Amino acid sequence: MTTPALPEQPTGGEILRAIGRVEKSVDGLGEQVRHMDDKLDGQGQTLAAQGERLVTAERDIRELKAEKVADRAAAASHASSMRVAIKGAIAAGAAGFVASIGALIVQLIAHH
Repeated sequence: MTTPALPEQPTGGEILRAIGRVEKSVDGLGEQVRHMDDKLDGQGQTLAAQGERLVTAERDIRELKAEKVADRAAAASHASSMRVAIKGAIAAGAAGFVASIGALIVQLIAHH
C-alpha cells in the first residue's frame, strides 16, 4: 500500500498574498457598507422631508375643507337673507300698491 500524497503546503509568500487578497476584499466590503450607509442616510432625510410635506398637505386639506363648509354656510345664510329681503320687498310693494289703489278710490269718490 502506498500512502496518499500530502497536498503541497503553501509557502509563506503565498499565505501573505492570500491574506492580502482577503484584507482587500474586506476593505472593499467595508467601503460598500459605508456607501450604502450614506445612501440610507440620504434616503432617510428624503423620507423625513416627504413626511413633513405630507403632514403639511393634510393640515392644508383639513383647513380647506373647513373653509369650504364655512363658505357653504355663508352662502346658504346669504341666500336665506336674500329670500327674506325679496319677500319683504314684495310684501311692502303689495301693501304700497293696495294703499295707492285705496287712495285713488278715495280720490275718485271724493271728486264725484
